[in-house]
Amino acid sequence: MRNYLYKFFINSVTNYCYQNCLNYVSENTSILDVGIGNGVMMENFLPPKTPFYSFILFSMSFMLLQDQGLVLDRVKKWLKPGGKILFSQTMFKEKMGLMEFIKPKLKYVTTIDFGEVIYENDFFNLLKSKELVVVEDRLIKKNWFKGEYRMIITTP
Repeated sequence: MRNYLYKFFINSVTNYCYQNCLNYVSENTSILDVGIGNGVMMENFLPPKTPFYSFILFSMSFMLLQDQGLVLDRVKKWLKPGGKILFSQTMFKEKMGLMEFIKPKLKYVTTIDFGEVIYENDFFNLLKSKELVVVEDRLIKKNWFKGEYRMIITTP
């Protein structure tokens, strides 16, 4: 049953993420996908000695990170000149109290940690505070409970 729930919630989102991201990046580029697991490895993951990645991708994982600002500070240093950070993320424009209550608790039913609700204004304010400039904001799909699944592309 839990495997079915995982497939129901995750497969289509993962497909949307990678389809859009891979259509955006060019061949023979280096990509760090931080969308695997819950991002905890970022606490101890040492960056390359020189900027290495053309793209850093957060595929529905950004909302799982405990200190999103710290992670952004770290990964910016890993980008090659001209590199970009891509976010595939469900975001909400207006306050969703019920979603804030339910979303973190879904892990007890589905075993999937969906993290916290991400609000558009908070997300863009964080990017601005970390000196990341949005170069593209694509609506991928309107989602349930008034959420929007989007791909946001930034550059330092």
